[in-house]
Amino acid sequence: MQRSKWPSWKNFLEKRGLLSPVCVLLTLNHSLVPIAAQVMYLGMPLFKSAAEGNAFSDLVDLLVDEDALRQFTDYLLLSQSGQEVEA
Repeated sequence: MQRSKWPSWKNFLEKRGLLSPVCVLLTLNHSLVPIAAQVMYLGMPLFKSAAEGNAFSDLVDLLVDEDALRQFTDYLLLSQSGQEVEA
């Protein structure tokens, strides 16, 4: 899994005040994430042609990969706690 987009995704969440809610959702509702990824796959043709289509595709891939998702969740939780982390 390519981690180069993680800092930009984290910044996106922070700017919109969504970092804490996303951390909670990823931590507590991890069993629902694959279902959300499948729904996102349905929207893939619409977003693939958009400017951020590759990022959307990478996000869907992340949500399907349990190990990568766990690492991304840990990355978000560590950055939320104020620790300096590398993607």
